[in-house]
Amino acid sequence: MEIKNGLIQDVSRLLALDYKIFPKEWHLSEHFVKQILTKNPETYRVLYDLDKIKGYYCLYPLSKKPYEMLLAGNLRETELLDYVTDYFHPKEVYLYFFTLIVDIHDPLHKQYAKNLIQDIGKTLGCLEEKGIRISEIGAISITQEGDRILQRMGLCFTEDISEILGTRALVYRCKLSELKISLD
Repeated sequence: MEIKNGLIQDVSRLLALDYKIFPKEWHLSEHFVKQILTKNPETYRVLYDLDKIKGYYCLYPLSKKPYEMLLAGNLRETELLDYVTDYFHPKEVYLYFFTLIVDIHDPLHKQYAKNLIQDIGKTLGCLEEKGIRISEIGAISITQEGDRILQRMGLCFTEDISEILGTRALVYRCKLSELKISLD
């Protein structure tokens, strides 16, 4: 198993896994994901096992205003392209934890999820080493399994925006110091 930054040539394989699990209203287009990766190649971290994609997660770095708009339900995930920042210059960011997904049909799916969560900590530690100040990490959970994972990571439920988005949508947030995963 290996976890590394997602590549543009892998986007269709990433999305094939995504489409198998998430409801259609939460699907992103291949064009959108490629544009995000072009803007910031460190947003997607992908787990490969024997050269097959078995899972991934995304952390979108945003400034405070679009981050708050997103978590309030006033900005859609599909509108984030203009707001995702790069990591070339040290700065303050608010990380939107977009997704963590594994191939739930694979017998090793629990190990894949564990490895990806551990990698989140390593990734956050690397960002800090680059001088990136992470003010907050936030997520919108659309499943009970998502709730459980976010809570285990140390994110706290803050708001239910289901009515605004027209589908189950619970907001979770935490400061980096509150995260319950190792940053090394």
